[in-house]
Amino acid sequence: MKRYFELAELQAFLRLVDEQLSGPCRVVIVGPTALSLGYWPKERSFDIELWRNSDSALFAAAERAGEKLLRSVRIHQPLAGEPHHKFEDRLQAAPLEGLSRLEVLIPEVHDLALINAARGDSLKGLAELHASQPLSLQKLVERFHEMKREVSWPRARFTESFVGLIARLFGPKQAATIEKRL
Repeated sequence: MKRYFELAELQAFLRLVDEQLSGPCRVVIVGPTALSLGYWPKERSFDIELWRNSDSALFAAAERAGEKLLRSVRIHQPLAGEPHHKFEDRLQAAPLEGLSRLEVLIPEVHDLALINAARGDSLKGLAELHASQPLSLQKLVERFHEMKREVSWPRARFTESFVGLIARLFGPKQAATIEKRL
């Protein structure tokens, strides 16, 4: 059974990783952890997923940090399901105090929503965030069109994930309308 970590536990782990680093390290976090760190603190995660190539020093520091805990947070870089979406110019610093070496970046919320949907992550936290701080349908559609040219799997699957995201956030009628225009 997976054990989920709350925001405070994820933050504490990242601070321990920071302590174990010998020099500066930049990391982009995606998935539920990014949602928790930057937008919806109620979101829980059972791991920390990284975007693209990450410094090997980070993994060594995470392993040493994990030795200081009863149960370490798994930190990894998925090998599959990662769209090659060029969103880096919209990355944002995660609001995480007390770091001196580790720079934690997260995608802008609309980019994160598309990444999470495309990767098959749970949309529950995004739906809760949207209910209190609505995402822009127009921005999601624009980002979908940016991203669809870059995905590394069949576009039909990506489109299906996107329509599912729209249905979850805006309802099935809006999803059907959007799907016809894709």
